[in-house]
Amino acid sequence: MSDMDFYAQVIVTGRVMGASLASSPEQWAQELGANYVDARRKALMRRDFGLVEVSFQRVRGVWECFGMAIQVHRLVGGRDGVVPAPVGARFGDFGPLVLFATLDDVVARAGHHLENDNDETTSHHDRFVLPETGAHVHVVSQVDDPDSGGPQVGHVWSIQLSASAG
Repeated sequence: MSDMDFYAQVIVTGRVMGASLASSPEQWAQELGANYVDARRKALMRRDFGLVEVSFQRVRGVWECFGMAIQVHRLVGGRDGVVPAPVGARFGDFGPLVLFATLDDVVARAGHHLENDNDETTSHHDRFVLPETGAHVHVVSQVDDPDSGGPQVGHVWSIQLSASAG
């Protein structure tokens, strides 16, 4: 398997390894390992696994997941400490940049079609959605500093899913 398989699997299934928006913080840690940082503020918690971020809200004493993001842009600085160990073990090496055209082809080969989902809120990124899962792929459409060495036009910035999507 490859990094593209990982991204496509997240988009098509709405899951990261075995965890989903229905999973508890403990289930996320079981799937992605214990190397994470929690940032809590009142009834909100963001669990940062590096490449993967998961958002929770405390509802009646229980942490409920309401969003997750694959922060692809973080790979520009290298894979070490960014890709959770279980993800790296299953999917192998992760490249520093991901071309949307390549990811779109992998998703299409899996029998799905990402649709343009731009609206008045999209400026530096184009947004594509897979209606079946509500996964949004954010693609760089404008770069202020093309010499930055970071993602350029056409590169995937992030993949996001939320409980209110889809």
